[in-house]
Parts: sequence; C-alpha cells; structure tokens
Amino acid sequence: MLSRKLYILVDSREQQPLLFPSVIPVWKPRRNGGADRGARPAKPHYMARVVVERTPLKSGDYTLKGLSDVCVIERKKNIESEITHNLLSADRPRFLRALNRLSESCAHPYLWVERLLASGFEKDILNNRFCIDTLYAECQFRGIQVIWGGLVGKTVAAKRRVGEVAMRLMLSHALRERRWPLTKANSRHA
Repeated sequence: MLSRKLYILVDSREQQPLLFPSVIPVWKPRRNGGADRGARPAKPHYMARVVVERTPLKSGDYTLKGLSDVCVIERKKNIESEITHNLLSADRPRFLRALNRLSESCAHPYLWVERLLASGFEKDILNNRFCIDTLYAECQFRGIQVIWGGLVGKTVAAKRRVGEVAMRLMLSHALRERRWPLTKANSRHA
C-alpha cells in the first residue's frame, strides 16, 4: 500500500526532462547517518508514489514541492555545446544571472552536467578545459556544487535511474534539515 506521495517540480521550460520512477522506497534517516548501527532496515519505512508537476520555477530545473529553499538542481546537457555556449558567447551574462538566482534560491544548489566527455571533447580540448575551469570558478564563487555525469545510455530505464538519483539527492537534503516532503496519500493537499 502506498502511504505517501512525493511531489517533484520540473521547470516547464525544461525541454527533455529527467524521468522519475512512479514509486520509491523511503527509509527514515538515522542519527549519524546510521553507519554505526549496521545495515539498513529490511523494509523501507514508506513506499511513496512520485508525482511530477511541470511548472515555471524561479531558478533551476528540479526541486521538491514546498522545499525550493532547501535544494534545487539546474541541469545542463554537456560541456562541449551547452556549457561552452553559456560561458564563451554573448549568452554569458544571462547564464551568470541564472547561477546567481540558483545560488540565492536555496541552501543546497546543484549544477548537474549530464555528460562531460562526449565524442567531440578531444576536438577542442583547450576550449573545453578552459570551460571546465571557468565553470568551477563561477560555481565555487557562488557556493554551487557541480555534479558531472549520470546519463549512461538513452533508454527510458537509464533516464529514470538518473531521475531517481537526482530525486534522492533533493530528498536527502530535505530529510537532513528535518523537513519531511512526503504527504499522506489520502490527505486533501496530496
């Protein structure tokens, strides 16, 4: 029986959004991360139904409903085309404003670069290395964590695995701050 719902907000401008599993097991966090108590419990505390809502977000592409002040993820496709364009073209001021909004929007901002090394990386390796260095500098200045990689393959299952990892990252920050993002499945607000 599904006793909880977890709402994922996806920016309506996201052209190819991550996919998310329809149901996930959720374990309550333990003090000290539970490492000193051995293995995880045999059964999850909850099975949560994942509900995805497309809506315009002020910053980033993904967050949990009601928790956009905790964790937001901005996703970029790759370093070769999207990040290079964002940093080395007339688009740079717009991109830096987006990083500022992301940084100011929440306690745990992330920039998720889906693919680092595509086939074209070696063709313009100095430019790509410069972009990586510049991206790190801009993100570190703003307190944004950069995550590299994730999407391996183009199958629906691969895209759903990446979506689940992103969702669990946001969920972990919410739980760490003791803000329970799961609503009861039969509540009026669910």
